[in-house]
Amino acid sequence: MGPWTWEPILLLEHLHARAAAESPDRRSGLEVDATVGPWRTLERKLFRDPHKLLEENDGYGRGSGASLIEGPNADLFEIAGLPRTDELSDHLWDEYNWQSLLNECPSVTCIEDSEIDEMPGMSDAYFWVAVDFPKQFGRELQEVIMRAALLAGVA
Repeated sequence: MGPWTWEPILLLEHLHARAAAESPDRRSGLEVDATVGPWRTLERKLFRDPHKLLEENDGYGRGSGASLIEGPNADLFEIAGLPRTDELSDHLWDEYNWQSLLNECPSVTCIEDSEIDEMPGMSDAYFWVAVDFPKQFGRELQEVIMRAALLAGVA
């Protein structure tokens, strides 16, 4: 396979827009018919359900723990439903750190939970990565990771 082109990204964005339009709007509180349309069905077949890959926190809701040094506890490639290759991973982390990657995802809020500063060189900060809409988060991650692959020329 040659270098990625914009066509798959545009198709993915189209799929995401159509699937999101078929999803219930939890923010409005509207009860929406539980039937799933064709776009959402296709999305489910292609990608994992990110909701199952996140944890529940009594204080902050659904999401994942993270540390400044180690990053999120959840596998971001798995949430995106994309295979992790060494080449893609290298190019992604050359362009982003975990916080800047998550900053590209509007459905995420990083909340600093605590900090350890016991001695020089041994400090760390701990976060909760709050995700109100896991499906939307998965969509956003897919698009950011695929754009990084395209710009890096990953095959």
